[in-house]
Amino acid sequence: MQQYPGYPQPTSAPAKPANNNLLWLALASLLCWCLAPISLVLGLLARSEARKRGAPTPSHARLGIILGSIGSGILVIAAVSDAATALFTPKPPAHVATPAVSVASSAPTAPARTSEEDQRAERAREAAMIQTAKEITKNQASLETSMAAVDTALAAHQIGAARRTVDGLWTKFVSVDRAYLIPDENADAETRAALAGASKLLSRYEQLQKSVEANEMAAFNAAFEALWDAKNTQKDETKLYAEVGRKFGLTGPELQALYRRNEAEADRRLKARASAETGALEAQCGPKPRLSSLDGGSLDAEEFVKRSAHDPGSVDVERCTEPVLNPQTCWTMTCDVRAKNALNATVLNQVRFTFRNRQVTGATGF
Repeated sequence: MQQYPGYPQPTSAPAKPANNNLLWLALASLLCWCLAPISLVLGLLARSEARKRGAPTPSHARLGIILGSIGSGILVIAAVSDAATALFTPKPPAHVATPAVSVASSAPTAPARTSEEDQRAERAREAAMIQTAKEITKNQASLETSMAAVDTALAAHQIGAARRTVDGLWTKFVSVDRAYLIPDENADAETRAALAGASKLLSRYEQLQKSVEANEMAAFNAAFEALWDAKNTQKDETKLYAEVGRKFGLTGPELQALYRRNEAEADRRLKARASAETGALEAQCGPKPRLSSLDGGSLDAEEFVKRSAHDPGSVDVERCTEPVLNPQTCWTMTCDVRAKNALNATVLNQVRFTFRNRQVTGATGF
């Protein structure tokens, strides 16, 4: 790290004092923790045994007691010496490193620079918005005339003209941010008037946008009903768009484009309509007929065939199609029917069954 004159330099840490008790501790560990305890215990045991017999203490017992005593003494001396060293040796002062001062420390920090840049950018946006507001209020009369034309077009059901006018006004208001239309407390009267006028015109424009969108949704509703009306099944789609569009001041392609923009809503409505129709039919026709999980047959259909079969015991109904619900015949499905005829030969026929409330109401094909 680079250092500079005039500033305190980092103080190096003092060297650690050598541990003078290292030899003592090693010797104490060897004698006291390994040899000394063993020798001492064996020596005491041997002396005790000798005294019980009335014999003199053996020499090896005396040697063990002596070695154990010496080891214990060394351990005590080492412990006392280490404690005295720790107690009376002066501790070095705490090492505090003074950080080097960089030449660049006098320059603004990065967060400060970022904050200043943000402030300059914010002031620039405020100034730009004030200039935009002044331009809008300068053209206030022209803008109000265009907005009045939108109201007139909507009243005459000319949605296409209203949409084109609103889209033309979009370029005037696209850069306006309502958050910057609140004047600063130090703003002069001219700035306050410009911001207030721009805010009022922006609110008027947003209201017109919503009105045009509501009228477009009405045109979409009419197109949806015409396209999915059963009476118009055979009519050409292009002609339907043109016919409905004239009622709203839209050309056929304009209404078709409007419908395409709302296709997700159309799909949602179609699914809801189909679900409602299915629910109404199920209430009228009963639940779906049951099919066997083994061969896909129908016991209800099998019982129906047995009533008129030559050999009821030979009747087998299997591999039925998935039941389909329709308003005319309720549930319908086609099954393979095997049965013996009058000649005792097994015959296979495909029979179409109709059901209501899980009862067979008709069968064709056999």
